[in-house]
Amino acid sequence: MKYSRDFTINDYNLQQQNWWITQDRTGFIYVANQGGVLKYDGVSWDTIDIPNVTARSLAIDDAGTIFIGGIDELGFLEQDSSGKKVYNSLTGYIDGNKKPFGKVLETHAAKDAVYFRTLKYVFRWNPRQNQMTVIAHWSLIVNH
Repeated sequence: MKYSRDFTINDYNLQQQNWWITQDRTGFIYVANQGGVLKYDGVSWDTIDIPNVTARSLAIDDAGTIFIGGIDELGFLEQDSSGKKVYNSLTGYIDGNKKPFGKVLETHAAKDAVYFRTLKYVFRWNPRQNQMTVIAHWSLIVNH
């Protein structure tokens, strides 16, 4: 039997608009929300703050790392010393002339990299080398 439940903003106490949802290996549910990242453990909701507030997209790589795309912001979650999930920004790896880059509409985890797609660029993060590469978005190539 499948079980489903609808939640309202009164249940999770954040913004009404949700953009993306994913589930990690341990069963926690993560939601990209207009007001941050929501984490649901099956009983209660927690909020994980990110810079510029809004989370637009999520992806999980093979190692179980959750990557987040926001507005002029991209990064990932990691555990702090108390075991709590906290946000770690990757925007410091992006050249200043590529900022601001706007909304990260999609985040995809591939075998060797994580891709963050905006309207202007596609950012490719290589976690093994801690390296960010910027790829011109296809619409920019087509229009030139």
